[in-house]
Amino acid sequence: MQEALLAGGFDALGGDMSDADAAAAMALQLQELEHAGPQGDPSLMAAQFQEYETSFTKEDAERWNGHGDLMHSPFSREHLSLETMEKTTLYSVGHGDMLEKDFWEMLQCSSIRVIYDIRPTDHRGELHSRHTRFSVAALRAQCRTRGVFYKSMPVGRESAYGTLAHMKSDEGQHTLVELAWQANRKRTAFLGRESEWSDDARQVVAEELLKAGHSVQHIGSHGGTEPHEALAEYPDWLVREEDRLKLVEQKRQAGELVRPQKSKVDRSAEAVAASLARQAEQVDAMDVLRGAANQRELVVAQRKLARYHRIAVEKGALA
Repeated sequence: MQEALLAGGFDALGGDMSDADAAAAMALQLQELEHAGPQGDPSLMAAQFQEYETSFTKEDAERWNGHGDLMHSPFSREHLSLETMEKTTLYSVGHGDMLEKDFWEMLQCSSIRVIYDIRPTDHRGELHSRHTRFSVAALRAQCRTRGVFYKSMPVGRESAYGTLAHMKSDEGQHTLVELAWQANRKRTAFLGRESEWSDDARQVVAEELLKAGHSVQHIGSHGGTEPHEALAEYPDWLVREEDRLKLVEQKRQAGELVRPQKSKVDRSAEAVAASLARQAEQVDAMDVLRGAANQRELVVAQRKLARYHRIAVEKGALA
């Protein structure tokens, strides 16, 4: 009887069984094991108890309402890891130069309901997009109108010295765990800059997920998917990223970072006159602050507003 119970294990607790029913079933199993008396193998009973304990601990660690960060809790950080998460499938996507309509039609082909924006940020923590339609604020608004969950969790930001270095940190690993948590509940995609995954740093995230036993599907611009396969090596621009960003940081701290020089056309009288004639962009400070989804984004927003104010005071109408 004991061998049958052990072989059943958690299968008896699966299906659509409620927590109360699962607890009752487990209690019944434990009682039967106790009644088995001296014939029971203590080591097998200990293994069974440990299996129960591990399962309940993992379940408690995964309790999260979706607000803030999953790994903010010390209990979750202690008991959750990418390797022990239930294996799942995630989707990789990039916007490139797509139109907003085409971008959302592409995502609809894979029924994406959760988007994690992992595009890297600069040394200020700000994300600069080639197109305003793919800025953090614009994407968050687009997701809200479509009922899609959106969260910005930059991977490979400048202050972390790029994607490969960031993935080695606790923060980078915590981001992957949260991605897997979401993917086990809803169709989840992580977003990069480039349309082709091989030209984008998101290939590192896909590779790390694959190594941990999860699967990744790259969504193409036409909506089709391509399974991610293990890479032999990363491209040179990714490998050299850490050294490049450390050099940039050293130059910035030493005041040696050369600012881009304006061309003669930009410095012409016509260009200056056009700049002065252009209506100044109005920034609603409260809207910027309300757009921050977490403490990290709030700090970035406050710094951005402070910089805008400083430039306005220094340059006046030329700001």
